[in-house]
Amino acid sequence: MTCITDNQFGFRFISSYQGVFSYEATIPNGRSGGECVRLMCRVERQPYIQPATISEADWELQVNGKLGMVTCYPPELLTNEFVAAFNQWLFAEWQRDVSQIAKFPEIYGPYEGGCFQILVGGKFEVEKGWTPIQSKADVAKLAGLPFGSVGVM
Repeated sequence: MTCITDNQFGFRFISSYQGVFSYEATIPNGRSGGECVRLMCRVERQPYIQPATISEADWELQVNGKLGMVTCYPPELLTNEFVAAFNQWLFAEWQRDVSQIAKFPEIYGPYEGGCFQILVGGKFEVEKGWTPIQSKADVAKLAGLPFGSVGVM
């Protein structure tokens, strides 16, 4: 679903594969249409599988170290306001999906709920691996999300 949050940023789901979700974001840049950027979010760990071109330790650092982060190039685009707006949009999409599933237990079975995962911006540093740009608490506060309450982590 495409969504514009606070008339500034636009987001659209593109695809998901092996624990990575891809989105397209539109960032205003003074021109008609704005700038389109691809966002990548790792939402689940991936097991190390041979043959791999990197060691298991590097796999953890480079692949699973990105868990819970939204990334793009260049990472300077991941401002606090942008990441907060993205989380607002994701939360609204999550609430819509949960509501739809809960309405139809005969189709989906009983739904006991789950948690919305707040994502922080991430950047890669060769010596450290993936490092967060913001804290979850700061993103949640800026986005107006109930961090630490039931269903949001």
